[in-house]
Amino acid sequence: MPAPSYIPNSPSGMDTRKIIDDLVAVERIPQKRMEREQAELRAKNAALEELRKHTKRLQDKLKKLYGFEASFESKKLEFSREGFASGTSTKNATSGEYRLKINQLAKKLVFKSDSVKATELFPAGKVSVNGREKRFSGGKLENLADFINEYYSDFLTVKYIRPDADNALLVAETAKEGEEALLKMEDPDGILKKAGLIKGRSGTDKADGKPEDKNSGEIKEDYVDILFSLENFSMVKDGPFQLRENKKGFTISGESVRRFDQDPPVQEKKKLKALNLEHDMVPTPPEEKDNAPDKITDGPVDTLNIQGNELHTYNIEREREHKNVREEEKDYGIILHFQESSSGAVDPPAPSPQPDSPDSKDGEKTEGLQNGPLKISLKGKDKLIQIPVDVKLKKIDFYTQNMNVTFSNAKWVYEIIPEPKKTDKEKPNIASQKEQFKNIIQEASNASLELDGIPVERKGNLAIEDLIKGASINLIAPTPQEIIVKVTKNPVDSVTQVKEFIEAYNELLKLSHELTKTSEIKAVGEYDKMKQESGILVGNSAIRSLVNGLKFRVADSYPALREPYIKSLPFIGITTGEVGADWKNISQGYLILDEEKFISMVMKSPTAVKEFFGLDSNSDRVIDSGFAFSSHEFLEPYTQFTRGIISSQIDANKARILALDKEIIRQEAHVKTYEEKLKTKFGNMEGKMRKDKSTGKFIDQRLNNR
Repeated sequence: MPAPSYIPNSPSGMDTRKIIDDLVAVERIPQKRMEREQAELRAKNAALEELRKHTKRLQDKLKKLYGFEASFESKKLEFSREGFASGTSTKNATSGEYRLKINQLAKKLVFKSDSVKATELFPAGKVSVNGREKRFSGGKLENLADFINEYYSDFLTVKYIRPDADNALLVAETAKEGEEALLKMEDPDGILKKAGLIKGRSGTDKADGKPEDKNSGEIKEDYVDILFSLENFSMVKDGPFQLRENKKGFTISGESVRRFDQDPPVQEKKKLKALNLEHDMVPTPPEEKDNAPDKITDGPVDTLNIQGNELHTYNIEREREHKNVREEEKDYGIILHFQESSSGAVDPPAPSPQPDSPDSKDGEKTEGLQNGPLKISLKGKDKLIQIPVDVKLKKIDFYTQNMNVTFSNAKWVYEIIPEPKKTDKEKPNIASQKEQFKNIIQEASNASLELDGIPVERKGNLAIEDLIKGASINLIAPTPQEIIVKVTKNPVDSVTQVKEFIEAYNELLKLSHELTKTSEIKAVGEYDKMKQESGILVGNSAIRSLVNGLKFRVADSYPALREPYIKSLPFIGITTGEVGADWKNISQGYLILDEEKFISMVMKSPTAVKEFFGLDSNSDRVIDSGFAFSSHEFLEPYTQFTRGIISSQIDANKARILALDKEIIRQEAHVKTYEEKLKTKFGNMEGKMRKDKSTGKFIDQRLNNR
């Protein structure tokens, strides 16, 4: 056991503990230096993350200036009197003034049932509204109201009313107005007719008592591309796997099984029918031959006699085998996995494979499987194959045995079954509502308008988009006289977008200046102070390139195809400072907006302003030039999260932090070992000196006693 590191009243008279602590502190200096480096790297990463966030924000604002959100050509609707109509307009709206008069708003259809006994029971049966058929389980009039509100609330709402203690009735109101409100209510079991909601005799489909001739319509198909990604695949049996860049195909080789776990998407009013798939064999590259021999031997048999003992040496011969795969050992295809039933068995697909469906590995047909997955071999089949499936399909295994195969252009096939076609005679109209409904409270009617003195009729009151080109108008109330509707240019949204861009640009520049600012050393020994006052990323070449690239594009000139030929930012009132301003302020590069000049240019030439920010120079409907487009593309390498300029620096710093963690742990272990050695050595020294002093005192006592 080592001696203690500090002994009170020690013979040496030294503070042993302090000496050891000082020596350990010196030995710990490299560790402290690495910890400071770690803290600095973490601070740099935080600064780089903030820089990337500001850069991405600026990039998003630039995208708005030249993408589909650009609002330089936007229009607005103005009404001479409020409270009668409202609306919005798109950039395609035709500028001008229009005289609008609203004579009558579109009205909903309101009708009621007969008054019946509240306790009267209605039989169970089918009810259809606008082609949607549901079964009523029977009950009182109140139950019929709940049934209609549950299944047909998007067409009409029904109120249950008790006019007196014994009787009850229903009041129905359509969800829409005008012709859009008209209903086609079919009542094959006479439930609605018994309640007096519609006319006609019980047991007929139509109000006049004649059965309806239903037309099923034509069945059509729709296709949805399947995009493969690594996240959707799991490995069942390892083997070479290569995904195409367009995510529409992949190649597997050798003996491999890959599972695709993505369920078929649910499509409204469509039924999953089949899986379309293209497959093709990829030529196997020839095997590379090495210089090793196919056969080796080690001499003939020999006999040796050593001190009367015979030793035999044997000929050693080895031959390398080359695997030859037989044709019957080659196969590839897919395995379909279906949703398990409540009993645990696997439900097969609804449509079984066709007679010419692909064979299984052993050459037998796979149709008729009732349990387990469905394996389909594609070897020797047509390059494009359609496999019947349904919504119970959950997983697809792609497999290959001793072959290189590419699967591509996979599509889900859906059936589209249109609603039965209506003839003009069957289609509900304003006049037919009296023939169908027994007790009408308010007839449905279209809106009656006059636009520039021309009579106009519309089916509803809201979102009328075909009255004025590019405008959507909502009718609120009839007008006592004509009102003026103006379609004018609207610079407000474009001013907001430009202000947001300038704010994002200036904030990025300000952050860059803070992160890269330098402080001068004014006296000897002030290096640490200078370092603290300087930016955390001072000297970072990526930030310098970022700022210089942005400033270059702000000052650059861009092509223009139309008058007034806007080629640079000052043309539209965006500058780095007024003429004659202090150079110190101008040199910072912060942008300033002359809002009045900008609005003037937008009102005068909105298309020219739009093309300055983003221009299709070769008429291919793709933006390829302009200030916003050029700046957005320049920032792309800086904002990428994978292999981006800023992201790469962050990743490098993280790797260095992890490496320093290991070095710090190693150094800490070394310091502890060093401290233990010092304690042992100083303890031994103190013990030796105490022993020597004790021996000296003993000798002095013996000599003095003589």
